[in-house]
Amino acid sequence: MTPKTQEVAKSSHGREGTSRMSKHILVFLLAATSSLTAIISINLALRSNYGGHHDIYLMLGSFLSVIHDGVYKPSRFTGYPVAEIAVGASAWLGGSSLSNTVNYGIFLITALTFPFCFDTKPSPIRYLLFTCMALTSTVLAFDNIISIDYPWATFFWVIGCATLKNSKARSNSIIPMALAIGSRPIFALFAISSIYLIDHKFSREPANWIVRFKERLSTIITTTFAGGLFYLPAWFWHNFGLSWISAEPPDNQGLIGLAGRFILKLIQAFGLVQTLIIIVIVVLLVMAKRNRNHTLLIMSKHDANFLGAIVISNLLIFARMPVQLSYLQPLLLCCFYILSRLRNSKLLIAALMIIGFNLINWTWQPRIVKIDYESDDICSKTVATGAKIQLWVDDGRILEFEKGSRKAKCYRGWFGQIKQADYSPVIINGQPLRLAIDNGK
Repeated sequence: MTPKTQEVAKSSHGREGTSRMSKHILVFLLAATSSLTAIISINLALRSNYGGHHDIYLMLGSFLSVIHDGVYKPSRFTGYPVAEIAVGASAWLGGSSLSNTVNYGIFLITALTFPFCFDTKPSPIRYLLFTCMALTSTVLAFDNIISIDYPWATFFWVIGCATLKNSKARSNSIIPMALAIGSRPIFALFAISSIYLIDHKFSREPANWIVRFKERLSTIITTTFAGGLFYLPAWFWHNFGLSWISAEPPDNQGLIGLAGRFILKLIQAFGLVQTLIIIVIVVLLVMAKRNRNHTLLIMSKHDANFLGAIVISNLLIFARMPVQLSYLQPLLLCCFYILSRLRNSKLLIAALMIIGFNLINWTWQPRIVKIDYESDDICSKTVATGAKIQLWVDDGRILEFEKGSRKAKCYRGWFGQIKQADYSPVIINGQPLRLAIDNGK
């Protein structure tokens, strides 16, 4: 080997060593960030009360109805029986500390499991990029550390998807998918899409879509039927009527108002700067799509079709009901996974930037619309009186979360005397619901 060749070899080994060290540092930083955000979230879950969302207290009331009267009364609309019973049971046994922590725990499992719905052996960097984006997302993190139903449906759906991908028998997904539907009925659409589109690693099914659909149809029918059984008590409660299969979209705002609400909340779900980054990535993906010899994603056609179907379905659902940001949890998971699968390592910087801005939004949140409300009283109904385009900085999600927790006092009147037990003190303090029974004796 000539001196020049030796010098080139040493240089090559040096670059490889530096690259390997950079990867190790990146893996460490991503793992550390994920761990730190999880620790902070669990701490918030433990020291908070049940939360400031009024649906939480409707769910607790639904559980108490079963405890005292043996009658299931849906918390709202169709009801969410699996989540209502699960959250209520946790609150009964251990108060908000247990119910909040259980909710965050199943979200944590969801985030750690989702990549296995596509890849049985994901690379450490791409896996950690996804989990870090998910755990730092203000919607996924803070909406899953309160005693609400959203994490339950997403959890069972992701477990069902992972089962579809990795289990030899497609029918093994029936139970988790049915539980997802029993947690939130709209997840029937996601379950059907998953059963039909996910191509499991043991698949030997024919390429013909008609034959393939017939073979998967039995699983789809069984899953939706099993999931629908959870809603029999609600059907009975309404005397076999169907009026309970409803929701209340904000149609009073008109089509323009509905469209504006949809766009604004979609931006809020990701974050302002993160949305701009994702728009750039989407443009690059569309441009690459036109070039058949070039792709920006490391992803099979089956996985791309599945992710696309979930994203489009979730967007259509949210366009009709642009209300709670947590309706977008499946979309957020899919988008973060797509970002983690960008082929060009330079484009992966976009994922790192999103993680960074996610963390910034924990303390500061840039907004582009300033909304005026009728009253600043914490217990008053939220009524917007005006809005104008204006760039400003709002409180971060940590402070927003703590302010929301103070709303627990607004719902104490719902829990006065229930079967000679006063639940209002335990509701405000986040104590186990069963203590109200002891105090009432």
